[in-house]
Amino acid sequence: MATQTTMNTTGMDCGHCAQRLGQYLERLDGVIRAKVDPGGTAAVRYDEATVSLQELEEGVRAAGFDVA
Repeated sequence: MATQTTMNTTGMDCGHCAQRLGQYLERLDGVIRAKVDPGGTAAVRYDEATVSLQELEEGVRAAGFDVA
């Protein structure tokens, strides 16, 4: 079942950072779509049977950012 969450992230300086984080998240198994704005809001649609919210947060950190 698809779920959507919004995470506030920190550490972004520009649109390229937002694009990089969105691409990183979309590579995670179970992520259907990730849209990140340069202000730090990440809207992620994902299959909760495949990936957990904790794994999404770990993905944000692995990409070099943090979850506020």
